[in-house]
Amino acid sequence: AWHRALGAAASPPFTGSETSKNRSCAPARGPPLLDRAMLPGGELKGSTMFAPGKKRRINLVAIAMNVFVPWLVFCVMYAMVSFSFHYQHPTWTWVLVVVGYIGVAILAVVTWRTKLRDRDPTWYGYAVLALFFAVTFSFIFGDMNFWY
Repeated sequence: AWHRALGAAASPPFTGSETSKNRSCAPARGPPLLDRAMLPGGELKGSTMFAPGKKRRINLVAIAMNVFVPWLVFCVMYAMVSFSFHYQHPTWTWVLVVVGYIGVAILAVVTWRTKLRDRDPTWYGYAVLALFFAVTFSFIFGDMNFWY
């Protein structure tokens, strides 16, 4: 059934009716649905972050920065665009919004350069998206709050 769908690369599981000349007595392997998984019977296929003995470090500073910095940028820019600063200094308000987008662009370039050096830019990529949405939604909703 499953071996026909996968083509010639896969072999059917050992049924027990075959002789040991044709097949080894190794336990049957299931269909290769997951490239890296713990198979029934405790056999480890490939390596995975859930494999015993494999520990992946978590960067708590990056997690905290990616949670709190976009939130703080949103709050500060929303307040700046919504309240008296926008009324008293309309030009400076929009200059600071553009500065926010320049900061996002700089972080996007850093992310791209990090990716070129074969590093994992996951947190940088998330930060670029989160800051982009924080700046965009803060000036959209702040301006709506200011005018309406």
